[in-house]
Amino acid sequence: RCYLKTGLKVYRLIEQSYGPSNLLTDLAWYLLRDTDTGAGNIVSSELIDQAAMTTTGRYLRANRLFFDDAISEPINIRSWLAQTAPSVLCFTSLKNGKFSIEPALPYDSSYKIDANGAIKISAMFTEGNMIENSFEVTWLELEQRKMFQAAVAYRTSESNRLPEQKTVVVRYRSDGGNVPVEEFTFNHITGDEHAVYAARYFLALRKHITHNITFKTLPWGLELAPGAYIRVSTQSSPYNPANNGIVKEDGTVVAVSEMSNGTYDVYYWERSLDYVQRGNLTISNGIATNMRNSVFSVINTNAASEVYQIEALDVDADGIVTVKASNYPIDSSGRSLIARDVLDVAGVFEIIGGSLN
Repeated sequence: RCYLKTGLKVYRLIEQSYGPSNLLTDLAWYLLRDTDTGAGNIVSSELIDQAAMTTTGRYLRANRLFFDDAISEPINIRSWLAQTAPSVLCFTSLKNGKFSIEPALPYDSSYKIDANGAIKISAMFTEGNMIENSFEVTWLELEQRKMFQAAVAYRTSESNRLPEQKTVVVRYRSDGGNVPVEEFTFNHITGDEHAVYAARYFLALRKHITHNITFKTLPWGLELAPGAYIRVSTQSSPYNPANNGIVKEDGTVVAVSEMSNGTYDVYYWERSLDYVQRGNLTISNGIATNMRNSVFSVINTNAASEVYQIEALDVDADGIVTVKASNYPIDSSGRSLIARDVLDVAGVFEIIGGSLN
């Protein structure tokens, strides 16, 4: 190990000049454009969204989400950036063939993470402006939604001294120590607050993100980009992982979500049959009166209107736009729940270790 005060001189997008930088966006530009060390001989500047990268650089600087590390082995640039971006609360995107790194959280006019303002909805989509039969929902597996404690290993250093490795464990207070620990090692994180932000971000994603969608639409009047927020109002898919369960032989109902007394429209499968049926499941005094020894999924035909964040936009040869987005949770005032968790507005986290506990 050695201590370098400045590191490589790279093109700094914000200043539009050369010098040392600790912003991932400047490093990405260097890796993609440098003809000696990077991929500048094969990647054209026309394939990189410089304006978007500059904006993201301002977001990184305002929130002190820095990258201080060395890349000592050959890497696949796009894969490496996609894996690294979440640790600085960003994601990689592709719009009309242009690559960029986008902020994952809303920000205000000073580029600071905004947990108090309502997010701006850029467009709304319904069956009226989506291509018929193009809407698809992909639910995350329950295994991918199990909560955990985030243990983030990072480095701190002082001038002309070797770095010191620290580990901070962050968890939701409601989970306590009853959930497993997942470890993250980020040598490029050198600040206590940055480490805690990253841990809270990963935990908030696990808690709030449930599914992704894709659909096709016409480009007329669209002014969208990756990172933009949209509202999608559709008839819900009949399948919802929160509405699944089984009925035992004695009528006991075991479901992910507690089911009160009443009649439910469900798809169900009995072990004696080789096909799925649709019928009414009746629960009385907490016991199912029918469909014994079966697996069911409650059908929800109510219109659903949710907010999503665009991850990618693709335009095919016919001019049809494919939108890929993930659900983005907001509260009743339209504020980002993920941003509020990252800043811990409601005090729902506890920290073990580090300098912020």
